[in-house]
Formats: sequence, structure tokens, C-alpha cells
Amino acid sequence: MEKHELVPHPQAASSSVKSVTATLDWSASDWLQVIWRIDGAGQIKLGPEVGPDRADDLWKTTCFELFIQPVNDDRYIELNLSPSGQWNAYLFMQYREPAGELPADMAPTCTAYRSNEDMIVTASIPTSILFGDTCSVGISAVIEEKDGATSYWALHHADEKPDFHNRACFTAKLEPPEAA
Repeated sequence: MEKHELVPHPQAASSSVKSVTATLDWSASDWLQVIWRIDGAGQIKLGPEVGPDRADDLWKTTCFELFIQPVNDDRYIELNLSPSGQWNAYLFMQYREPAGELPADMAPTCTAYRSNEDMIVTASIPTSILFGDTCSVGISAVIEEKDGATSYWALHHADEKPDFHNRACFTAKLEPPEAA
């Protein structure tokens, strides 16, 4: 497991969130686990828990995202994971060219735990919806605060406006687990 530090977009930084980190763990062959840790989470707006339902537009409020692209391939997956438990997964054929929702035989799960000023968001993603190859990964978070301010966190920002789809933001590597 490698810990990744996310940075706020300079045009949309948070006044209360101090840091966001994420770890990826694909040591089990059937599930990819991602854990985001937010320091300074006391003002984050969270909706009610809904459960593991598919939903669109999750990025319009607090949402945690992964962009997964096989090395030397234009296709990529966008996963949106909400602390409410809602999720969605989309396939793109190339930069911002959607091919629709990604079929899933099992739903990812996403849970959030907040204590005082810290929050842990844990997502478990069935690897059956992922590419089985070595991939470049973009890890990001959209964080809406109770006052309506929104900050955009990613491994890297390449544009003047937040754009998590930009391949330059896919700076983490994900290796599939070795077969047992």
C-alpha cells in the first residue's frame, strides 16, 4: 500500500480542509480497496446515507473519484463514490468521450466515518469492473463544505480549471495482484 498526497486546485482551495491522502490496496484479487483520509473535515457537507445505489452527478457535492487507465491505452474508467453509499462507474473511449455506464455484477461500497476534525472514507471496488492490467490512476476528491464552498483535490492539476479527466493527473500506478 502506498500513500498518495492529494493537492487542492489553486483556484478552488478549502479554507478548512488541511490535507487529503489516499491509499490503494489491491492485495486481494477480487477487491480494490481505497482509503481517503481528510484532515480538517469538520465542515464537510455530507448527505444522508442512501446505500449502494447507482446515481449520476455525484461530483456535484462531496464525492471521491478514481480514474483508471491501462498503460498505452486511450480507454479509461471513471469511478464516483459518495459517502452516502451511492456510486457510479463510466467507461470512456478516450479523453471525455463517454461510452456509457460500466456494467457491474457487484456494486462498490463506500463508507465514511468522521470524528471531530478527521474523516476516513473507505471504498471497496470489485475488480471485475476494472482492467486487469497495469494502470495509471488518478485519485481525486470533490469536497463541499457546509457554507457551499467546494474544493477540488487530486494527485496533480494540469489545467487552470479543475479537470480530473486530464491524463496528466493520472500519476499513481496500480499493479494487479499476482495470481496465487
